[in-house]
Amino acid sequence: MVELLAFPGRKGISPLIAAVLLIAFTITVAAVLATWASSFVKTQTQTIEQSAEQTECTKANLRVEEAEWDQANSQLNVLVLNIGDVELSKFKIYIFTSATQFTEETPSNSDDVLAKGDYGSFSVPMSSEPVKIQVISDTCPVEAKYTCTYVSGRFIC
Repeated sequence: MVELLAFPGRKGISPLIAAVLLIAFTITVAAVLATWASSFVKTQTQTIEQSAEQTECTKANLRVEEAEWDQANSQLNVLVLNIGDVELSKFKIYIFTSATQFTEETPSNSDDVLAKGDYGSFSVPMSSEPVKIQVISDTCPVEAKYTCTYVSGRFIC
């Protein structure tokens, strides 16, 4: 009779050790997949939230109703109207003293929330004559901004 063993005199691993190794391998693969899945879900959730915010911001808009430079008190006073459908807050005012030079000012009440149709009055220090000002809500900074030009001693908004 012909012997069919490729390695005569050697024995294979026991079924118990094979089962333990198979279980350990399966648990390792499951742990790697769980870590990857958790990271993937977190990334996708953040992407969806950012998309929702961007979609909501398409409904944002504001308008500067009045802007006045009080030279005696070195102060800029601005009246803003929320004409969009999104609540706005975190206001900033950029004061341009030339085409390329500007200062960013944050009003003390910049965190006031303006609902649709609400007015907000903001004051910031301004000591030199501006070329223009720009009011921005950081809630939706691309959509919720408005620029006024300073011509002949008054703002044109």
